[in-house]
Amino acid sequence: MIAHNGYSSKVALTLLIDGQRLALSHVGSSRIVVRDDCEPQPAGDAEIVIEVNDSAETYKVFLPFGLPGPNQMVEYI
Repeated sequence: MIAHNGYSSKVALTLLIDGQRLALSHVGSSRIVVRDDCEPQPAGDAEIVIEVNDSAETYKVFLPFGLPGPNQMVEYI
């Protein structure tokens, strides 16, 4: 028997780039997908913020091919 406590974690995935906060739909080990509408951005530095409940981790990343727009795979290192 599985016990359910009715609790779900609150998760937020965000990309910080060029003064913008963009929601992410996917975060992988070397790729992300931006959910929000956005303009293309050139290659450059960014930060990925992963928030789970009241805890947040920020990762400095580099987007070698820039940000092509929403709903597209974006590589980072």
